[in-house]
Amino acid sequence: MSGILVFLTAPLIVKLVGSGFKESILALRILSPYPLLRGIAIVLGDMMTGKDYQKNRMIITWIGAIINILLNLVLIILYGWLGAAIATMVSYVIIIAIEGFFLRRKGLLYKQNQGRDE
Repeated sequence: MSGILVFLTAPLIVKLVGSGFKESILALRILSPYPLLRGIAIVLGDMMTGKDYQKNRMIITWIGAIINILLNLVLIILYGWLGAAIATMVSYVIIIAIEGFFLRRKGLLYKQNQGRDE
C-alpha cells in the first residue's frame, strides 16, 4: 500500500518543495515497489533462517550487495540518480529470485502435489 501511495502522490513533491525537484517524481515512482520487494525478500530470508539456512541467506545477501555495487558503478555513471534507483530495484529482484530458487529447490516453496490427494 505504501508503494502505491508513493507512486500516486509523487507529483506532489513539486508542489511541496518546488519545480527544482521535478525529476525526483520519476525516482520516487521507480522506487515505489521497494517496500513490496523488501518485504518479500525479508519473508523469504526468514523462511531460510527458520529452516537453518542462515549461511545460505548470508551468501545471497552478499551476492545482492555485490551486484548492487557493480550496477551502481555502471548505472550511476551512465544515468546518474536514475541509475542508482534502477540498481536498487534490480538488486532486490535478483535477491528474491535467488531466494525463491533456493527455497523451491529445497522443497520449501511452491510445493507441488505429485498426483496424490493429501
